[in-house]
Amino acid sequence: MSVSDYEIQFVRLSQYAPELVPTERDRCDRFRYGLVNEVKTYVLAYDYTDFDVLVARVARELFKTSIEYLESSFDRLQPFSVKTITVRNFDEMKSTQVLVLSSTAFLFILILFIFFYLKRAARNDQPDDIESRAQRHDEEESEMEDLITFSGGEDLTISDILDAPGEVIGKSKYGTLYKALLQRSNMVRLLRFLRPVCSLSGEEFGDVVQLLGCIRHPNLVPLLGFYAGTRGEKLLVHPFYRHGNLAQLLRDGNGESHRWSVICRISIGIARGLDHLHTGLQKPIVHGNIKPKNILLDRNYQPYLSDLGLYLLLNPTSGQEMLEASAAEGYKAPELIKMRAASQETDIYSLGVIFLELLSGKDPIHEKPTTDENFCLSNFMRNAVLDHRISRLYHPDILLRSSDDKGNLVTEESILKFFQLAMACCSPSPSLRPNIRQVLWKLEEIGK
Repeated sequence: MSVSDYEIQFVRLSQYAPELVPTERDRCDRFRYGLVNEVKTYVLAYDYTDFDVLVARVARELFKTSIEYLESSFDRLQPFSVKTITVRNFDEMKSTQVLVLSSTAFLFILILFIFFYLKRAARNDQPDDIESRAQRHDEEESEMEDLITFSGGEDLTISDILDAPGEVIGKSKYGTLYKALLQRSNMVRLLRFLRPVCSLSGEEFGDVVQLLGCIRHPNLVPLLGFYAGTRGEKLLVHPFYRHGNLAQLLRDGNGESHRWSVICRISIGIARGLDHLHTGLQKPIVHGNIKPKNILLDRNYQPYLSDLGLYLLLNPTSGQEMLEASAAEGYKAPELIKMRAASQETDIYSLGVIFLELLSGKDPIHEKPTTDENFCLSNFMRNAVLDHRISRLYHPDILLRSSDDKGNLVTEESILKFFQLAMACCSPSPSLRPNIRQVLWKLEEIGK
């Protein structure tokens, strides 16, 4: 029987017992919506995803049941006229209606209760897999707040770090660098924030932090403290150097960058710091990101290598982004494809590019090279030698500032030796590059 047939039956029923029809409809509506609300309660409690489908099915069954009951009532009323319906017949019909509808409601509720109970029991009986346990472990770890301090940072507290007003002085895809004033000690510090999605987690990260925190050398920026927040945030605390970095010195056109004594002091200081990383530790560390922005300076132009081993704290994706940034700036060794494959030889290549910058005053990459120039500084210098353009190998102001720290005259021979060392460091073949000990020995000899 179609819905339209049911509607005809309603009309016919209204002709025989008009006073009965509103009562039947009202009770059916109350019954239908009451049961749907019961279903909704169970659905919300047990996270049933197909709630709309379930409600539609229940509503359809209830509508069908209600119409069938009205049809049976119509069949009973058909032999009678309106005048022959007695109070007893009417009460009988009402009692039958309540009994049928109540039984239907109880049956549906019972079936739904059994279904959801079994579903929840099956969910609770599932074995706890490794992934879910690891996820809960990470969540428990992320809720812990911790501060680890190293030599020089013993006075640091969590409130010092979190309450310090900061100024953003550098940004990258994997973090942000702040210049922060610690209120209690009135000390200025560098705070490096590492984005949780970019850094490693768990014991591996903690082991690297402990390793980096123990490194101390006059030409390396020390790690004073490490803060781990409740939401997975990580902060590295370093000293602040007020005289900027080597990139600023080279780009600002400061005449001091063309003084031979300053060039030698900066070059030897960088080499000494790198020598300590490569040979002075029980487990050698590759810097991995040597460039002028990561060489901080004091008032006497003494250099301090920063960001040492930072790539070890990053996940592979973020480490690769660091490598791509280094390549875009001209400091990536040609054989380096993955950041985790950084080596002492790739550090030497980056060091050689910086030596060429100090000597020539040119950028490591020419964004718009002319026809007689190469976009890569090392290739440009190599071509200058082949074309006998020796005057283009170094900045002319180096010779104009005629003496070094000891008052000795700067000779073109010393400059050419420095150039030869820089080009050896930038050799396309890693096996032909000198090691850091050889570089340092040669620099000290040139600077005498």
